[in-house]
Amino acid sequence: MRFDCTMFQYIGEFCRYMLNSAPHPQETAHRLRLACGNGLRPDVWHDFKRRFRIPHIIEFYAATEGNVSLFNFEDKEGAVGRIPWFLESRFPTKVVRFDIDRQQPIRGADGFCVECQPEEAGEVIGKILKDASKPGARFEVMRRRSRPTRKCCTTCS
Repeated sequence: MRFDCTMFQYIGEFCRYMLNSAPHPQETAHRLRLACGNGLRPDVWHDFKRRFRIPHIIEFYAATEGNVSLFNFEDKEGAVGRIPWFLESRFPTKVVRFDIDRQQPIRGADGFCVECQPEEAGEVIGKILKDASKPGARFEVMRRRSRPTRKCCTTCS
């Protein structure tokens, strides 16, 4: 209450630590309306939200070494999120099936990655656009000396 905050940004493990701490009489004396962050485990989400009276959680999925950012606007526990429909054409992404043992996407007979079905685990990929003037198009990353020549899916072709 000291700073009168209405939103805070978290890292998921911090929420787990807070949930595992001893209760404090002031832990719900706040005006928070929203928590936003990433890494909040599904098994922590509900109890954290209830105990600390957090009305809404926006989880995002992103990485500094990737070109995709997804947001869970619906406050659905454990969901990776989505790109809003009005931005889909500017940020082409797919969730593809992933072989955990081989640490690579699963490819079909055509050589392209296979899209995941709803509720199926996978890996998010994003198309790097050629027009660097569009948001999300410019993507600079450290590369190996030799670059792979295979395309992953029809989105990336």
